[in-house]
Amino acid sequence: MTTTIRVLALGDEVLRDSLLSRDEGGSVLDQGLAAAVAGRHDGYEATARFDEIGNLAKLTGFSYEDDLDVVILGTNGDVLGLTGDPEQGVAEFRRVLIQVFDEIRAASGAHVLVANTSTFDPADETSSLYGLATEPISMRAHRIDLALLQLSHEVGFSIIDVDRITAEAGCADAVPAALELSPAGLALVRDEVVRVLADYGFFDERSLVAQVGNRGGST
Repeated sequence: MTTTIRVLALGDEVLRDSLLSRDEGGSVLDQGLAAAVAGRHDGYEATARFDEIGNLAKLTGFSYEDDLDVVILGTNGDVLGLTGDPEQGVAEFRRVLIQVFDEIRAASGAHVLVANTSTFDPADETSSLYGLATEPISMRAHRIDLALLQLSHEVGFSIIDVDRITAEAGCADAVPAALELSPAGLALVRDEVVRVLADYGFFDERSLVAQVGNRGGST
C-alpha cells in the first residue's frame, strides 16, 4: 500500500521549479518533489500542485482543499513588494502571514512550510543605504527572512531555509541573480523540502510532529 502526501505550493516560478519537474509543469528539473519522495522513501508518494501568487496578501480568503497534508508558501513576491517604509511593510507582512497560516490550518489542518529567500544578490554593489528611496533587494530579503524566523517560533510553521542551503552550497553557483536559483539551487530546495517532511514524520508509521508556536496550543 502506498501512502500519498498531498502538497499545495503557492508562490512564484522559483518555488514551482523547485518542486515540479518539466513533465509536471516546471521548466528546469528532470525530477521534482514527487520523484524525490518516491526514490527515497518506499511506500510513499507525493502529489504537488502549484498556484502562482504575487504575494501572500493575495491568499487572504483563498479556498483550500480539506484533504491537504502540506502547504508550502513562497515569499519572493513579498520581498519585491517591500517598498516604502520598511518597518510598516514588515509589520503588514507579519499580519498577513499570521492570517494566512490560521486560514490554512482552519480549512485543512495541513502542515505549513514557508520558503525564505536568498539574501545574495551578485549585482548589488550598494555601500550605503543613505538617500535610497527603496532598499536593495538583499536588504529587503534580510528583513523578510528575519520576520519569518520570529514568526516561525510564534506561530509554529517551519522554514524552508533557502538562504542557508544556498549559502552552504556556494551562492555563486546556486544564485545567479537576485531572487533566482540555478538548477543546482532548485534541486537543493526540493531536497530540503523532502528532509523537512521526513523530520515531521511523513515517511514513518508514527504520529506526525505537531506544529506548535508560542501563541500556545498545537496547530
